[in-house]
Amino acid sequence: MHIKLAKLFFLLLFYYFAWYQYAIAAIPRLLIMLGLPMIFFIFLHYYNKKLDVLKALTKEVGLWLLFALTSFIFGIFVAENQQDMISSILTLCQFIIVFTAILIIADEDQKVDFFAIAYVILAILCALTVIFFGEDFGHGRISLKGRNPNFLGLLLCNGIICILYFFNAKKALNIFFSASAILLFLYVIILTGSRRSFLAAALLIVLWLVFVLRDALRGASIRKRALIFSLLLAIIVIVSFVVIPFLGDAVLFSRLGQLFEEGDGTREHMLDLAIGYFLENPLVGIGFDQFRVVSVYKAYSHSTYAEILACTGIIGTIIYFSIYISIISKLIKILVIRKNDLSDQRAKLMLVAMVVMIFQGIGVIHYYDLDSTIMFGIMVAFCNQALKVKADKENIDESIITRGN
Repeated sequence: MHIKLAKLFFLLLFYYFAWYQYAIAAIPRLLIMLGLPMIFFIFLHYYNKKLDVLKALTKEVGLWLLFALTSFIFGIFVAENQQDMISSILTLCQFIIVFTAILIIADEDQKVDFFAIAYVILAILCALTVIFFGEDFGHGRISLKGRNPNFLGLLLCNGIICILYFFNAKKALNIFFSASAILLFLYVIILTGSRRSFLAAALLIVLWLVFVLRDALRGASIRKRALIFSLLLAIIVIVSFVVIPFLGDAVLFSRLGQLFEEGDGTREHMLDLAIGYFLENPLVGIGFDQFRVVSVYKAYSHSTYAEILACTGIIGTIIYFSIYISIISKLIKILVIRKNDLSDQRAKLMLVAMVVMIFQGIGVIHYYDLDSTIMFGIMVAFCNQALKVKADKENIDESIITRGN
């Protein structure tokens, strides 16, 4: 019962952060008011059942906490605006709590389906809200009121990842729903005008078709395979001859043309500034979230890589990207183990998703965004469960062998 209540407060927190505060109204301190009960019910669950909460946690949580701690300590000495630095660190700590809660709840469920479904429904909700009630964010870009279209595009791209997580080539309804949802998300990404989100979504789909679809088709009937390939062909034809000409004047395509033909002068200058700040203090940077304080743009650098180098230096960069390395290492280990077809299929999808997240980092700052933190939480929880199943199976096999001897 306590875990179910924790799930409820997670949903309220996630949906408020990513949708409600933009689509309806922002409520001061609501994130804290929803996060505290979530953690409280998780604590009650472990206390009543006398479980060891540390078993559900992994080194990624420790790395997140170390990243926050070092950023805070060094920020005290180098940050120009310590109040903003502390506020940003506290926000990061809230994200880490949510990340930890995902691992704990998934450990109890022994799967990540709850979080993936929550992400899909949220992405659909955001997409439909943009279509019917979206507002001009500026320069023809459509988004939720006050919601940065780049982060909205990232959320929708992550929604595609979660859609593909449940892809089942043996069920026609699943095939049609997956294709429809992906087309919906792509359409709204085009409306947002987010170039890198569109390129990331395209990269995701291409990599999935190349590296994962074959596994997804394993065991499917010839009729289902023919249906999938016919659907893919129909989508390619519709997109090529209907959608692209219809959206030819969309702001995204003009912005893509500018990106490829002229580059982005502002982003390039931000990168130059970030490198300059890094060189001023390469070990610890200028302080967490201080780029927007000291730069002439008064905004973040629009790149995970530029931001982390400038603001946290070599130390923060090594700690933060150790999380990425840990996730990728676990996924490779799962693929080496090769437990079953579904596990292989989903591990390959998560590996593709990591490639896409790394690409997205060029245009967004992942650790400033709860949506990205939750996506990373889903990945780590998936790895933990897949490896745990393997470990449990090995223990059972050893027990059988021991008894046999």
